[in-house]
Amino acid sequence: MPQNYTSYHTNIKLCFSLGIEKQIFPKAYLEKIPANTSVYWKNKNVNYYSGAEFEEMAQCTLEDLKIIADLRLQKSRELFVAFCKLYLTILNIFGEKKFQKFIKSNYNFLTPLIGKLIEVYGNKKLVLKFLKISSNQFGQWQKNEEIRM
Repeated sequence: MPQNYTSYHTNIKLCFSLGIEKQIFPKAYLEKIPANTSVYWKNKNVNYYSGAEFEEMAQCTLEDLKIIADLRLQKSRELFVAFCKLYLTILNIFGEKKFQKFIKSNYNFLTPLIGKLIEVYGNKKLVLKFLKISSNQFGQWQKNEEIRM
């Protein structure tokens, strides 16, 4: 009697090779994959798969895409994309290290602007992480700003 073989998408194999399968796939789906198959994928070197350098795209799940594409989020998506484009443009023009030096040397000017960005976005931790500024550092800048006034 012939055996039925399941053919799996390369991204699934790549996720196992990278060890990120539990973060992406539902437990019920993972349980359907035979143990010997998943062990084989886990033991494969990630470089075996062509395009492995783009693995971060595999982390974007269908549910994430559904949320991003939701029409109710159009303005938020446009704001986020504009912010990302601005950030990447700055990094391309100046480079990351020069950008960080610029932020540190111009914190007096930038502190109120960053504060307004946090106010609009509503997530201080994420904005500071995106700009690569620690909460302590930003807090100190705010104290210095209050002293100057």
